Amino acid sequence: MKSAVLIFAVALFAFTQQKSQIDHARNQGQSKTQSSQDKGVPSAPSQSSTDGNQKPTGDASQNQNKPVSITSIPKISVKPDEDWVMVICTVILTGVGVVGTVAAVKTLRHIRRQADTLDEHKSKFEELAQAAKDNAKASRIATEAMKGQLEQMETQTRETARAAQAAEISNNQNAAFFKMENRPWVGMSEELRILEKKATNPGQYEFTVGYTLKNFGSAPALNTVVFWGPIVEDVNNYNLVKAKVAEARKSGENIVSMTGNLLLPSAEKFDTCLFGEGKRPPKIVIPGCIVYRDTDGSIHHTELSYWIDFAEGEKAAFHTAWFQSAD
Repeated sequence: MKSAVLIFAVALFAFTQQKSQIDHARNQGQSKTQSSQDKGVPSAPSQSSTDGNQKPTGDASQNQNKPVSITSIPKISVKPDEDWVMVICTVILTGVGVVGTVAAVKTLRHIRRQADTLDEHKSKFEELAQAAKDNAKASRIATEAMKGQLEQMETQTRETARAAQAAEISNNQNAAFFKMENRPWVGMSEELRILEKKATNPGQYEFTVGYTLKNFGSAPALNTVVFWGPIVEDVNNYNLVKAKVAEARKSGENIVSMTGNLLLPSAEKFDTCLFGEGKRPPKIVIPGCIVYRDTDGSIHHTELSYWIDFAEGEKAAFHTAWFQSAD
């Protein structure tokens, strides 16, 4: 508003100066016109009645003697309408200039406000971009931290799994050790020995074997039985001996629930078995198996195989053959 008033004052001042110049030009025109009229009218001759030395000569004396009469003052042509049209146009143009200037100032102010707004938006966008950048950096750091934590958790999980597996193995071993220490273990307390041998008929031969069972464990052995398989004459046939031991094991399992002896811890039981052959071979293998039950109902086995060389005569004795195992 102040700018518009200032512009209008400047325009009014310019208009006043222009009006003064027009009036001044008009006055000068009138002065020149009056001067021209004064020069065109001859002046009245001076009549001197006392000076007789000067005498008019020729036409001059004639002109001087003619009378001059002035009837009116000449009129000067002034066009006030054109001046007022110029003034009005000047005012209109000045008003248009003022309005245009005001509009331009307003436009410039609006542009300036828009520029300021854009600057503010730019600042805000820069702040938002920086904030987004910071958030991205923070997210990356958080992701890396989470990745590290996940790796640590995975490592801890693996360590925990290994520890659990080791603990399970240890528990199983402890349970197995406890079970082994708190179960019956039945075996032979000494090697087999021949109690009697004789030939019954021509070509027939039989002998009696004595043995002693013992419970080496810390729990009672229930339904203890010993089942002997048929004599194996080929002492070098391992597979045949193994198969005969498996048959004796199966036969013992079939009768263990129906018969057998009770052997308390450290208890012993002597027993015998009669073997007969159609002929007297030089070497034989006797396969067999001890079968018994635990207090929890589980069945245990002690597999046996003994060989003897009758060629040794009275010194012949049984020895452990291919294997002797227990479960």
